[in-house]
Amino acid sequence: MYLDGKNRAVLSSHRDRLLAKEPGPCPDASSSNAYEIIPPGRYAQFINESMREYFKKNLPRLSLVLIVVFFIFNILTQVFQEFSNLLFLYPTNLHEPLNWYRFISYPLYVGGLLKWLLSSLAFLLLGYLIEHRIKRSYLIGLILLSSIVGGLVYILINQNDSYNIPIASPTMISWGYWAAGIVIGIKFFKELNTFEKVILILYVLSIFKIDIQNKGFLLGQLSVIIVISILTILKVQKK
Repeated sequence: MYLDGKNRAVLSSHRDRLLAKEPGPCPDASSSNAYEIIPPGRYAQFINESMREYFKKNLPRLSLVLIVVFFIFNILTQVFQEFSNLLFLYPTNLHEPLNWYRFISYPLYVGGLLKWLLSSLAFLLLGYLIEHRIKRSYLIGLILLSSIVGGLVYILINQNDSYNIPIASPTMISWGYWAAGIVIGIKFFKELNTFEKVILILYVLSIFKIDIQNKGFLLGQLSVIIVISILTILKVQKK
């Protein structure tokens, strides 16, 4: 939005939509590079309409489903504390095939409303960046693979931990989203709108928030980032 009172020029690809509301000939209609000078009010209206159309068309539905699933499990684990232990992934579970389901269940423990809100924001914003540029089946695979890779690296590194501290967090999936978002954002940078470029910049900077308190957790996060980045690079190169 422009607040200086000046008029703005809009490319002819948008000009036809704007001129259609006003009668009379357009002397530059034959020019493919023609511009139309429009007042700030109409420019702001055009931008608002374009963004509304973008948000509606590119709604990250799978990411929203993931957010709802995390919310439900967050409530369940807060109300039924004993249920949480069924989700945790312990280092000792590596030798217990009946507990291997925990490689997928441990991200379902969110750990409170605030953590759910922060995770949901990441999934929603990165979902706008990546969902309409990759197949849904790939995104589902990304979610599962991030959980498995991150969990496996964590328990392998912590095999000799006498405290047998479990992993329980959607963080690995968040970093999987992050890796895919960065790769796709860079690959399609020229096609990104302002909203998507802001998302890309914000999450590039968020690399400094990586958890370094536990060696296994740190290496799990890095493993997810590397694996998902490589797979996403290979995926987008086919396009």
